[in-house]
Amino acid sequence: MPDLIKPFEIMHSARISREEVDCVRSALEDVLELFGVYYQTNICERRDLIDTIEDEISKNMTGLGLEYGNQMDYFEFLEGLRKKGVLTEKKYGIVIVDKDLCWKDNKENLDPLFIIGGYYEYGNYLRAIAISPVRLKGYADEKELIKTNGFHEIGHLLNAADGRTGKTLEGRKVIDHCGNEDMMTQYDFIPDSVIELTEKRLESGKIYCDTCIREIKDYLKCK
Repeated sequence: MPDLIKPFEIMHSARISREEVDCVRSALEDVLELFGVYYQTNICERRDLIDTIEDEISKNMTGLGLEYGNQMDYFEFLEGLRKKGVLTEKKYGIVIVDKDLCWKDNKENLDPLFIIGGYYEYGNYLRAIAISPVRLKGYADEKELIKTNGFHEIGHLLNAADGRTGKTLEGRKVIDHCGNEDMMTQYDFIPDSVIELTEKRLESGKIYCDTCIREIKDYLKCK
């Protein structure tokens, strides 16, 4: 029997559907089966905290000229969950939200970067990811798109592409992403549609390249 790694907790806001949760859970199961690790998963709706913090962060985003109630900074959101004791070092946190996630490099940035997932690390042991299916809704392959995004963020959670550089088509380095064709691929430009980026990852036909697999294996050996 492989060693037991610390448990995963998949948390979601009240407005996330069971089908969306299942897509992320399926991605997690596929990844951990690939590496043959023994794990536990808990799935829970955290209406009391997640929805409250979502609203708090959304209010803060109005200062950036964004429409209140629809967007939030993913890092501030996960930081808020840590401060409330929801995210701890004892488990990997996977949080699915129904807000449009974005990332801003400073408080004065009026053009934040919209994303469909984000990775958060605090100290040496606390790791968590946020995933939003908002921009993936309505497409015929919506479930596959959500699952693909799950593969990407779970890869970050397990140390894939840590410190490496992604595609550099415009001469700018994209740190902590893979330059090979797999689910950890990222480019130094953001396509007009997140669907375009997700489909580029799907075209690779594999979850992780050999380098990403080696990095995840090395990380799991230390757990």
